[in-house]
Amino acid sequence: MPIPPELQAALDVNLSTQEVIDTLCKYYSIPRQVDSGDEDEDKYDPYPSWREIWEGEHWSTWKPLGKCLRYYPRDWRCFQRPLDSSNPLANIRRTLRGRIITWLCNTQREQNMFWILDPLVLWSDNARFVASYTARTFMGISKKTNQFGAYLHLDGSHTLSNAIHNLVVALAEACPQYRSLVTRALALDDPMILEKTAHLQFKKLIIEPWEAVRVSHPHYLSKPLLIMIDMFSFCIERGYQRNYHRELIGLINDYAQSHQNSPLLWIFCTHPALHPSQILDKAVHPLQCALSSVSLNDPEAHRDTRYLLNEGFHRIRHRHNIDNTQMWPSEEQLSRLTSAICGTLYFTNAVLNFVDCGGSNPQDQVDACLKYMDGIPEPSVSEPFHMDYFYRQFISDIPPTSNLMPYTFWKS
Repeated sequence: MPIPPELQAALDVNLSTQEVIDTLCKYYSIPRQVDSGDEDEDKYDPYPSWREIWEGEHWSTWKPLGKCLRYYPRDWRCFQRPLDSSNPLANIRRTLRGRIITWLCNTQREQNMFWILDPLVLWSDNARFVASYTARTFMGISKKTNQFGAYLHLDGSHTLSNAIHNLVVALAEACPQYRSLVTRALALDDPMILEKTAHLQFKKLIIEPWEAVRVSHPHYLSKPLLIMIDMFSFCIERGYQRNYHRELIGLINDYAQSHQNSPLLWIFCTHPALHPSQILDKAVHPLQCALSSVSLNDPEAHRDTRYLLNEGFHRIRHRHNIDNTQMWPSEEQLSRLTSAICGTLYFTNAVLNFVDCGGSNPQDQVDACLKYMDGIPEPSVSEPFHMDYFYRQFISDIPPTSNLMPYTFWKS
């Protein structure tokens, strides 16, 4: 089925993410799946405490899944929070957003997997882990259309079985029909399944139940659930040297290729340094996935930087009561800042914070910022050190007698 003209037009003119979501919901939202007997579900806190998860009535109808919960990460609430569509960050990467939505809405798609290579990451609220920007954005979009299946945050602390158990629990929350089937598999069919090989667990707890859902609820074929696999922590921890994620991706790839009419779609999000060709070499089926890559030097990354700078300077003008009739920063200053920042989100934030909170008036801070950027090297994936250059220039201007210097060295 071709993408509806109204949705295609929304993507072509790069409407905001909220406007795209509103259009998407007209055509691709599926009815919310509510359990029988859950009349008070709307009162249920979507982000309960660990004790509420373990003891709460929401989970009591499928207690066998409690066996999986002991593997569930205690920070799961952070993992489950999507990027709000009102956040300026939700409106960047619009070309990438359009590619993914087009793939998601295409019932004749050739691949059930989409691999995203993008250096943009977000820190959690408690700064304990990094998350893929794309994964957090599409978590929000898929929740609005009731197509959210799971968000799986992989890091070096998992095992293959842990990852499968986390996936089972997340999917059981998303789909009551699947929950009923997987609970039966755990409680009646094979109570010892969690003690068996991970490959057998994936078959009995993922593949077979979802094949049954595909037959009994065919609407999932036209509007499948979306699963985000976030692997950014591997890139930071160098955890990709471990093998469990290779096995997991191999299992998913083999399932996706052998079950083309699947009610599940998969998005993998990694840093450009972790290409899929580096990961999968022993799967039964060759890796087949849609692939999209964003680099720091892409024109879209520069447009995103310009957009975020404009949003940030608008807030600074308001906060510091700068005359709105004054063209500040100038077009030339904005162009120089955009070129030097080169698509790096944290560099953009550092510049805006430097201008906003630098102790001088914002106009002077922009001039100082540009002075520190003179001679800044062009970044690359292998040497993304242009932000370090900016900080070195900034620190070199701090007098040796300043009380700030000991604090700076201590923090570093």
